[in-house]
Amino acid sequence: LNTNPEYGFEVKAPAPLASTQDEACKQLEARVRVVPNPYYAFSQYEGTQIGNIAKVSNLPRRATVTIYTLNGTLVRRLRKDNSDRFLDFDMQNDSNLPIASGVYLFHVKDDSNGCEAIVKWFCVVRPVDLESF
Repeated sequence: LNTNPEYGFEVKAPAPLASTQDEACKQLEARVRVVPNPYYAFSQYEGTQIGNIAKVSNLPRRATVTIYTLNGTLVRRLRKDNSDRFLDFDMQNDSNLPIASGVYLFHVKDDSNGCEAIVKWFCVVRPVDLESF
């Protein structure tokens, strides 16, 4: 007499979800981040004492990231067209000058479907100490 319980399983192949434009835009807005946030004079991504690095993460394959100050001044425009899920921001403007401490807005546009997201980012940049080199 067998007293062990018996179980029956049925496995169905997963059906792909129908993705709509609205759902894709919601996913972009929910996932895109700027890390570290807030940035306090240092991040684990930096390899040298004079380099400042933040990352825009969870990006689609083709994206345009536009960075603005809080008053709407354009700081920098970065383009991404590769399989990486992130983009490095070296905390410099288009003229290769370091940015100031403050609040910045990152406008992320998915170039493949037109979805957009806005991320707020706060940074405190350390002063440059040229005497220690």
